[in-house]
Amino acid sequence: MRILHINVIPDPGRYMGPVRKLMDQQHAAIAGGLDLQVRVLTDGPTGGWGSLGVQIKWFPGVSKRLQVAIARHALIQRSLEMDGYDAIILRHQGAMDCTAPAFLSRWGRRVITEHHSIESAEFRALGRLGWIKGMAEDALVPAYLTRCMGSIGVTREIVKHHSILCQGREGVVISNGIATDRVAWQCPPQFADRLEVAFCAAGFWPWQGLDRVEAGLAAYRGKIPLVVHVIGTLPDRRGECLPVLGPGATAIYHGHLNGADLEAVMGRCHLGLGTLALHRKGMLEACPLKSRDYAARGLPFAFAHQDPDFRQEAGPWLHLPADDSPLEVGRLVDFAAGLVQDGWREASVRLREHAVRELDWQYKMLAMARYARSCLSGRVLPARPALKAMPGAADTQESP
Repeated sequence: MRILHINVIPDPGRYMGPVRKLMDQQHAAIAGGLDLQVRVLTDGPTGGWGSLGVQIKWFPGVSKRLQVAIARHALIQRSLEMDGYDAIILRHQGAMDCTAPAFLSRWGRRVITEHHSIESAEFRALGRLGWIKGMAEDALVPAYLTRCMGSIGVTREIVKHHSILCQGREGVVISNGIATDRVAWQCPPQFADRLEVAFCAAGFWPWQGLDRVEAGLAAYRGKIPLVVHVIGTLPDRRGECLPVLGPGATAIYHGHLNGADLEAVMGRCHLGLGTLALHRKGMLEACPLKSRDYAARGLPFAFAHQDPDFRQEAGPWLHLPADDSPLEVGRLVDFAAGLVQDGWREASVRLREHAVRELDWQYKMLAMARYARSCLSGRVLPARPALKAMPGAADTQESP
C-alpha cells in the first residue's frame, strides 16, 4: 500500500519548525520501512530537503496570494502526481477553499484529512473577520469531511469537535511526535541561584501567551534572578531586554534561532515554557512540537493546557492555570527547586525516556499507515500499534 502525505507551506522561511517536523516524519517512515512519502508544496528554496520539497505550479496571470487563499486544492492537484497512491493523508487546507469540491470529487475516496487544530476556533481567535471565517468553516466542513475516506486529529478534542459537526462520524487521534534519534539528550545545568527558561514558538500568536510571561516578570518579587529567553519570530523586539519592576527578572528576545545559535541558548536553560493561552482559541487540548522537543532534550517544562502525551502530575512537567492571569513566575522557581530535591539528572533522564518510549515519530507514522490501511479495508483499528519498541527508536545520540 502506497501512502502520500501532503502539506502546503508556500513560505517555508517563516515556518521552519513545521518543515523540520515533516523531514523527521519522512525520516521515520523510511526507518520504519513504510511506503509513505511526505511532500511539501512550497514556493521557497528547498536546499537540503531531499525529496520532501515540491515547487508549486502556479496558475499564470493570477496573484499567488489569491491562489493560496482560495485555490489550494487545485494547486495540489496541479503540482503533484497522485494517481499511484492508494491513500492520501492531506493536512487540512480549509473547507472554504473554492477548489475543494472538484478536488474531493476526484480524490475524496482516497483522502484522509489531518487536523492540528480546530480551524474555526483558530480563526475566531484572530478578531471579527476571523469570527466570520470560523462560522463559514464550521458550516462547510461537514460536507467536506463526509466526502473523505477518514480523518486524523492530533487531540481527542479536535476529533470530538469534527465528530459532532459530522453527526457522529468518527476520526482517530494520532498526536504529534519527535525524532528522538535526531535530538541529542543533554542534562540541563542544575538549578541553583539563577533560573533561565526557554520560551520557544514558531510565531508568538495570542494563544502562545507571551503577554502572560511579560506580566508575570513585571510582578515578580522573588530573590532568585530569572531570565526568560524568548525564541521565535518576533522581529520588532529582537535582541531587546524587557524592563520590568521585579528585581532581576528579564526577558531576552532572540528572534528566530537555528543550529549552533539555538543550541547555545538552550544549553543554558533549566526549564522550558510551552503554550500558555490555548484557551484564547476556545480549546483545552493541544500537542505542540516544542513540548516534544523539550522532552527529547530532557528539559523539564511547564504549560497551560491538556496534552494527550503529558498527563496531569505524571512526570517532570508542570501544569499551569489556563487563564489570562500573569504567569506565576514563583511557581517555576518552586518547580525547579523540587526537581533538584527529587534528583535533577534523574528527572531529565525520565523525561528523555518518556520521549523515546511514547513520542517517537516511528510510532506515529506506523499508526498513520495502519489507520490508512484500516480505512481502505473498511475497518477502523486502534491508532497506536501494540508494540513495546520500534527498530531504531532507542538508538539515540548521547542516550542517558
